[in-house]
Amino acid sequence: FGLLARAEAKIHGAPEEEIHFHEVGGIDAIVDIVGSSAALETLAPQEVVTSPIATGRGTTASQHGTIPVPAPAVVELLKGAVMFERGDEELITPTGAAILAAATTRFGSMPPLEITRVGYGAGTRDGEVPNVLRVIEGKLLVEDRASEGSSGHILIETNLDDISPELIPFAIERLIETGAEDAWSSPVLMKKGRQGVQLSVLATEVSRRAVLDVLYRETTTLGSRIRRAEKDELERHWETIDVEGHAVRVKVGTSSGEVATASPEYEDAAKVARITGLPLKEVYRRALEGFSM
Repeated sequence: FGLLARAEAKIHGAPEEEIHFHEVGGIDAIVDIVGSSAALETLAPQEVVTSPIATGRGTTASQHGTIPVPAPAVVELLKGAVMFERGDEELITPTGAAILAAATTRFGSMPPLEITRVGYGAGTRDGEVPNVLRVIEGKLLVEDRASEGSSGHILIETNLDDISPELIPFAIERLIETGAEDAWSSPVLMKKGRQGVQLSVLATEVSRRAVLDVLYRETTTLGSRIRRAEKDELERHWETIDVEGHAVRVKVGTSSGEVATASPEYEDAAKVARITGLPLKEVYRRALEGFSM
């Protein structure tokens, strides 16, 4: 919803807090967004690749009257995506575009995969183009990881020596909300011996523009450095451990099928510590003890 609000605000030239959701605020849209988010949380994919998106063509009716297809919000949300016209009706809505923009690591053709599962979702409307979404889950081949290099990741950095320290955590929070995969700050010594902060952001090409917009809006920087970044990470999944009758999720990282690390989810552990009165470190210990590596 945050991505949608920012896209609509830019289109209408209005502050985000003045944006009113119409079709996107309906029950169907809420179910779509919550359901997709739950699926992504459960599947916990390392990477989401979205194939070229069919948009349809022509016009469609909205609360603002007749608008072109793809809708202005769709075009704004999917900057950097690969789209093409097919059919004479709307095939991608602002809700669908927001889900893709939030979830996609990179847009393009399907990489070489060892396919493990396939899922289909069909809509109720029948048209000349099948109203079906397909999701393919698989293991990315090692050769493709090497050839892709950065897999669409970029590292954005900027040095700041004239910003209040109180603004840094808020900027990082907004960057993460906007689509950055990670953001952090480091102390640096700048020219003329001035103490400063280096703000670093790990993002994808898809979220590049949105992340930069937040960086310029929330900090005092006049520019940034951008370079491609190669990313490697463990396969991961969640396990739920009972601690004093309360659930604590443990994030498990594996390499070549072997458990390499496990870490309790802080928010879960902190909640249990507050409810039970146990020290937080004791909740952590019991959660890890309950999980057998």
